[in-house]
Amino acid sequence: MLLLLCLVLMACAVLVACDDDDRKAKERWAFNHETDKAVLTVYEDGSAEFQGKEYTKYEVGDKVIKMTAKDGSVDEFRYYDDEKYRYIYLTSTYDFYESDTFAGYDGSTLVGAWTKGEDKESFQFTPNGTFLEDGYWAGYYFPHDDGSIKLVYDNQVFDDTTIYYTIKDKKLTIEYPWLMIKMPEE
Repeated sequence: MLLLLCLVLMACAVLVACDDDDRKAKERWAFNHETDKAVLTVYEDGSAEFQGKEYTKYEVGDKVIKMTAKDGSVDEFRYYDDEKYRYIYLTSTYDFYESDTFAGYDGSTLVGAWTKGEDKESFQFTPNGTFLEDGYWAGYYFPHDDGSIKLVYDNQVFDDTTIYYTIKDKKLTIEYPWLMIKMPEE
């Protein structure tokens, strides 16, 4: 009986060891603020993992990365590459915040104060073309007809940044580019 129990336990150990973790990574990417932690892993079998979510299919187009989950749902992310890095656009949603500073604005246009839940993340866009991000980073903004805005920061820390936005029901949805660095092969 003891021998049978040992055989069953060994069989279970082998099955656990043969999990999906045997996939070989083709490429791994990290955000520039955590270069030692992969947030995107693309496997040789065409699957991927992005920010902890598993995808069975990973496709890179001209301007969009498309990932398909096991349940068939598809997540699409704008992206662009430069000579050295990849920038992937992540989506955040902000609620219109009524304040005396923006009296007369109702959340139907970009002008106003926008906050994200309990986080301290926020945007303020004034009618004269200035913005304030997270209560600290200031600059000028330039909206374009394609649903994008160019943010020109006053400081020299951030490069000019193009974001995409939509407004619906007093909610501002922003796609903001995050710098990713390709990690060395293991």
